[in-house]
Amino acid sequence: MEQTACKEPLTTAEVIARMADDPDRRANLELASRVTCNDRRAVKYYWAQIAARIQDYVQRNIMHRDITGEYYQFLSEPFDPAAESPRWRRVSLYKAFHNSTLYTYTNRISIRQYCKIAKREKKMENSESELLEYIDYEALLLCDRVDEPEADPLLGEAWKRVQQAFATLKERDQVVLQCLVMGDMHWQEAFDELRGYLNPSGPDDAWKDWTPEEKQRGIDQHWTPKDKQTAMSGLRARAIEHLKSRVEKLKEKEAKQLKERK
Repeated sequence: MEQTACKEPLTTAEVIARMADDPDRRANLELASRVTCNDRRAVKYYWAQIAARIQDYVQRNIMHRDITGEYYQFLSEPFDPAAESPRWRRVSLYKAFHNSTLYTYTNRISIRQYCKIAKREKKMENSESELLEYIDYEALLLCDRVDEPEADPLLGEAWKRVQQAFATLKERDQVVLQCLVMGDMHWQEAFDELRGYLNPSGPDDAWKDWTPEEKQRGIDQHWTPKDKQTAMSGLRARAIEHLKSRVEKLKEKEAKQLKERK
């Protein structure tokens, strides 16, 4: 009887290569496992492609200061003196629940942690309106779930409200946010997906009366990469503003209902 040969374990390079297309999250789970084992290449990839991007976001939008040392400690602790290496406890807790990626999981726990730190450092009162001054709607969209028992209840309520508001957006805004925020697509990759939502008037309104098909041809013939990037930024900004407006309406409705119950 012919025996089936055992598959050789993947190299770290092969695991990394599969991260871009990993619907079952096996590569994400394997990468997390190798980080906790201090595989040098896995740690380097995790820090450069996942942690560093999140660190930059937290620094610019939540803490407004450098957090390099403390953020590394946050993700890598505890330190094992005997092995002289970190044990990466938080990374080891990643289980791909709800099909979340390692990036989404790391983003979620990081935003949650540093929103708490920002509140403490600024000696803010524990109120939802003040909490939301230190996080933005993009951050909440990137959190795929914020209802674990240990999660900040205020952050959880804000996340739920954003999800409700997202569901009421027009299809165009939903698709834009899914591509450019939740999917973290590069503008060049997103352009072909979203160009149908563009309605440019052209230089000096020369395209104003053109048909949609003519405008698309005009884009192909005349737009530079910078023009396309600017257009994607505009779609993203408008979608975020529409989301904020829906969230504010929900907050006003909730406040009115609360007042009526009193």
